[in-house]
Amino acid sequence: MKLAHSNIVERVDIRDHAANLPPAYGLGGYVETLMLVERLHRELIDTVKAALEAEGRTDPTAVQALMLYHLAEREMTASELGSRGLYQGSNVSYNLKKLVEGGFVEYRRCTTDGRAVRLSLSASGREVHGVLERLFHTHARAYEILAGESGIAPAALPAALRLIRQSRMAAAAGALA
Repeated sequence: MKLAHSNIVERVDIRDHAANLPPAYGLGGYVETLMLVERLHRELIDTVKAALEAEGRTDPTAVQALMLYHLAEREMTASELGSRGLYQGSNVSYNLKKLVEGGFVEYRRCTTDGRAVRLSLSASGREVHGVLERLFHTHARAYEILAGESGIAPAALPAALRLIRQSRMAAAAGALA
């Protein structure tokens, strides 16, 4: 199956990879999974950047575009966006400031708590959201096709990643001692 985005065409045959997979448990499998997740995140950033550039956009950055995607049509505070586990630390504030300055995000003071600011997408923010929405629809369709060809249930990957997150949290809490 060929997957295409912009000028990038890549031959993907998941069956070639499935035959060489190590056991899905133990230290080796765990570390390999973490490394794959890290690599996928970097590839996601590169893919989003390429999609934005294909639309003639140099602003916002790929990370900021992902923030716009997650903000979507909802209105939320910066802490709510951060609490979704998508963004950590001060980069939320910095990137939101840049998105507001760039006209991608609008904000208003919360009526119940004057310290909180409610964020929503501007027209420009909705345009960027649309670019990512189209990109992710294409990727989701390819994921469905490849999962069907490989015999892997599409729900297996998110479930496995949630298990890794839970195991990390359980180990950090000392629940496995």
